[in-house]
Amino acid sequence: MRTVLTLAVAAILLASPLQAQNDVAETADHSYGAGVTMTAAPESLASAIERELVDKPLVVKAEVVDVCSAKGCWLVLKDGEAEVRVRFKDYGFFVPSSLKGRTVLVQGVLAQEVISEADRRHYAEDAGASDEEILQIVGDMKEFTFEATGVKGE
Repeated sequence: MRTVLTLAVAAILLASPLQAQNDVAETADHSYGAGVTMTAAPESLASAIERELVDKPLVVKAEVVDVCSAKGCWLVLKDGEAEVRVRFKDYGFFVPSSLKGRTVLVQGVLAQEVISEADRRHYAEDAGASDEEILQIVGDMKEFTFEATGVKGE
């Protein structure tokens, strides 16, 4: 009986990460965090990265290509070849996975930083990568990131 119970608990614990789902509810106005309050015209993500508009408040417009499936605690924007991971200021809000594939406006600050191997693997795990894909991630990587204070879906 003890063996059966141990196996059942182990099976539940092993299956739990696979069942983790982003259950953030879609809001009526598609705004998250502080929303998008800046009145300046949004920059395309590609233009903001090309012009290296770092460390300045701005609004970028791009397509959401990935959302953290565990909690909605980050998203990835893509505009042509330009891609950036968006994290939310002070871990203060989350977004629903239903934003994936949609165009959004994101208000915050673009930065360049070194992402550690451990963080890169963590993001890949959150995105549902296989163990094999995660093991192929080696070394730190310098990349553009975006810290958002608000997101608004179009």
